[in-house]
Amino acid sequence: MTRASGERRHPPVWAEAILRALLAPRNRDTISGDLLEEYCEVALPQRGELGATLWYMRQVVSFITIAGLIRATVGWLREDRMFERVARSSWTWLAAGSLGVVILFGSLVESDFRPPVGLGVFIAISIVLTLASLVSMRSRGDAKTLWRIGLAAGLLLTLVLVTRLLVDVFDPVDPLDRFLARVRDDYSEFNYPRRWVPAVAVTVILMGGGLLATWRTGRVGTGTLAAIVASASGSVLYLVLVAIGNLLPMGPPGPVPTMLVPVLVMFSTVLGTLGALFGRALGAARTASSNG
Repeated sequence: MTRASGERRHPPVWAEAILRALLAPRNRDTISGDLLEEYCEVALPQRGELGATLWYMRQVVSFITIAGLIRATVGWLREDRMFERVARSSWTWLAAGSLGVVILFGSLVESDFRPPVGLGVFIAISIVLTLASLVSMRSRGDAKTLWRIGLAAGLLLTLVLVTRLLVDVFDPVDPLDRFLARVRDDYSEFNYPRRWVPAVAVTVILMGGGLLATWRTGRVGTGTLAAIVASASGSVLYLVLVAIGNLLPMGPPGPVPTMLVPVLVMFSTVLGTLGALFGRALGAARTASSNG
């Protein structure tokens, strides 16, 4: 051993977690222990830290099988114990959340703030995130927390939607002027705050609900579900208010936008999960601070 035991280095935490997730339970300790020993005693002295990390990653890739991928997927959905070392690192969750935000925002900019993916892909992502959240639920306490936070965020979301509607009712936009503006070369959504400000507000509410629920419970799935509850309850309440408003003399024009509910619920799965990742980062940082 070329290093003192107190200075013994390990492969990246995430790589070890992936390796253990891919392996059958009976082989996890044996194989991961052998690779760790070879990493420390052979790869690290001969290749250096970067070379040893690349060597370790190649070993992890060699264990990828269909059964291993299924096993790892189930473990991730359940936030299994094998991921505890990753969960203790606030930087891991912060990096994952930041990467998700960059990808989402970049996709929206690339698509000129239209849906960045097809409807089928959007539905598939929403279903996977929802199922993953349901599988990760552990206790009634988590359920109570997500309902309290979800309903509170839903009320805020309704307030944003109603405010946006009232602006259109008392200061309507001429459809012809809107069409002519969109065909100009210098057109930008940012020139119309009544369109992007509510969208930003809804995004902040759903991500904030996911962050708070995960920070309270320590589970990403709770944050995703809290955002789903917020979007569903908030949009349904908004539709009820619109239907009532249509009966009034100065009610909003046009039909009740029923498609708002499924679209907002699907979008909330992504935003809630992103907020939940930041919530896990805060929770991990708080735990590390209290332990330190």
